Amino acid sequence: MTSRGIPRQKNSSTHCTDELIDRGEALARVDGDEELMASLVDIFLTEAAPMMEAIRSAVANGDPGKLEKAAHRLKGSISIFGVGIVAQTAFELEQQGRNRDLTQTPETMVRLEQQMKNLQLTLQKFQSELQQSR
Repeated sequence: MTSRGIPRQKNSSTHCTDELIDRGEALARVDGDEELMASLVDIFLTEAAPMMEAIRSAVANGDPGKLEKAAHRLKGSISIFGVGIVAQTAFELEQQGRNRDLTQTPETMVRLEQQMKNLQLTLQKFQSELQQSR
């Protein structure tokens, strides 16, 4: 963990979807309870679209306060999965909102959109693996 509470990314180079989440860390956070983890993945996959829409809306409306809150919520929601790179990007958006400086927000949003697509695919695969192991 970094001093800001963001999980450290082991390899910050290109990330294939299988490397995006730390499955061991994610399961450790729920004491190895695969059924609970599968449920958490399901909840996240349901909530991801509304969370991203809140971020998009805040950006489109130039609302730094709402951006800060929406990005913070996303960061917290993904933290259980050990996804440092996505959490870092959400944290950047949170900071941009907190600092009321949205000049870098469009570039950050492009990264977040791609990372979230990859994360959702990875979590769907992870959920399937968890369900098959039961």
